[in-house]
Amino acid sequence: MDEARLRQFYALSDPVRLALVETLRLAGGPMTSAVLTRAVPDAGGGLSFQLETLEDAGLVERGSGRGRATQWTAKEIPLSWDEDDERDPQGAIAIRSFERELTERREVRFRRWLSEKRTTAWDPQWSHIDDSYEWVLELTPGQVADLHADLAAVVARHREASSEEKSSTTSSAERVFVALTTCPVRISQ
Repeated sequence: MDEARLRQFYALSDPVRLALVETLRLAGGPMTSAVLTRAVPDAGGGLSFQLETLEDAGLVERGSGRGRATQWTAKEIPLSWDEDDERDPQGAIAIRSFERELTERREVRFRRWLSEKRTTAWDPQWSHIDDSYEWVLELTPGQVADLHADLAAVVARHREASSEEKSSTTSSAERVFVALTTCPVRISQ
């Protein structure tokens, strides 16, 4: 695994840094250090160090401002890895740590939604919009790769459509989290 990607995975294997990147991505625009401190309280007094680590890894970008008024933005960087990356002992450790943290963040996000969805924090039209599907398919690794590509194309189409509509819409549009997890399963005997 090349050094730059290794730094990205190590940076994101820390729960606080992953929460910072997630918060910046969900915000959809720059946030100040002061706002990030409130949004990710676990960052505490180490916020500058955490943001600089993410910046060094190429995951966030520092904008205008100084001190607590410094603006930060998440970069849209696709993170992927292959078998060669996992053969590298350091790469394998970084990838496994990142996967664990990412899975936990997804679970926390969905649990938060389940506890908030019928509160006044959300317009009632959102309370029944969530879906969680599970399908069991019998596929080859190549077919799983095709499935990922097909679903990525669907998400890209919706992302593009939402970007085009954003400027002309004053609707109740919200950021929506979409996650796909695929893994082989066996019934234990």
